[in-house]
Amino acid sequence: MKKYVALSALVVGTFSMIPGGRAVAALYTPGDLVVLQVGLTGSMTALGSKGTACQLDEFTTTGTAVPSATLLLPTMASGSNNPLTVSGSAGSEGALTLSANGGYLVIGGNDTGVGGTTQKNSTVGLIDANGDIDTSTTTTLLTGNNTRSATSVDGSEVWVGGANGIVAEADGSSSGTLITSENSRELTIAPASVSPTSSTQIFDSTQKTPGPGLLTVGTGTPTSSTTVAVLSGMTGTNSPNPFAFFFANPTTLFVADGTDGIQEWTLSSGTWSVAATLAGSDDSLTGSVSGNTVSLFYTTGTSSGWTGGNTLVTDTFDLSGGGFGTPQTLATAPTNTGFSGVAFAPQAVPEPASIGLLALAAGGLVIRRRRN
Repeated sequence: MKKYVALSALVVGTFSMIPGGRAVAALYTPGDLVVLQVGLTGSMTALGSKGTACQLDEFTTTGTAVPSATLLLPTMASGSNNPLTVSGSAGSEGALTLSANGGYLVIGGNDTGVGGTTQKNSTVGLIDANGDIDTSTTTTLLTGNNTRSATSVDGSEVWVGGANGIVAEADGSSSGTLITSENSRELTIAPASVSPTSSTQIFDSTQKTPGPGLLTVGTGTPTSSTTVAVLSGMTGTNSPNPFAFFFANPTTLFVADGTDGIQEWTLSSGTWSVAATLAGSDDSLTGSVSGNTVSLFYTTGTSSGWTGGNTLVTDTFDLSGGGFGTPQTLATAPTNTGFSGVAFAPQAVPEPASIGLLALAAGGLVIRRRRN
């Protein structure tokens, strides 16, 4: 029986289904990292404040590049897709998140071509495990300031944030609803398994009022006007200026801070406090947990942008009391580019029809075994 379960898992992890039921091999390898690179490899032009072309680069967790998985994000309209560029000098832009179901990379950027004005309309990008790019979602509600990040549960609804607030909208929409107007840094949806609210919840980071600190955005995943609340303990001068973050578990949070480095925050008696700090200047962060070991992956940079030669770095953290390990550089951004957001690669999420077919196939294997 175990043999057949393992075979079914391999099929799900290696292939996904496209309309019509045809299986296609996934582009990304589960467990690898994807980095949003601002500026294209080989560029002869230094990064500037205008709309900048971006590419997605895949790396193993030991730093080996996977060139065959490099994807260029659209820089002009084509069919239902829109341009998605990032300012080459605004380090607060260019976040990269993984949807709560693990099926999509999610990016918030600018609906403008290369060299265009960046503080304009917003574009949300969804990239699946096959490398299919969907930039059909736009909004004008954040126009006039930076668009910084976006997140999603399963790709059907997205939340995009920037200096003017947070917008909720359906994938493929060109409108949406401004659900809150606080100055948003990076949005993340934490699954119930690691969320301190015990439910799937949108969190945000901000440098401005009501922070600086990390915030809950309404309750769960709101799609209409709501309020935000700073996590208890992250107020006043005791809080970081957060950019990116992830929950290792409901009581342990890691924050990438452009001034203070990587910080471990812990929850005790309803209040968060800094428990450990790894000094540095860091821009984006993700991680995974195995037992008491947290594997951290982050990019170096500051709110003023990527100064060239910034890096993708890994470190470990021992939850049993050993603290941070020794950082190891995995990769360095090419000349005239910068590493911005980092996230784990999306995994193929079977369509409902595919799940049924796999279940039927598994059932047939079990029946065949019993007959034998």
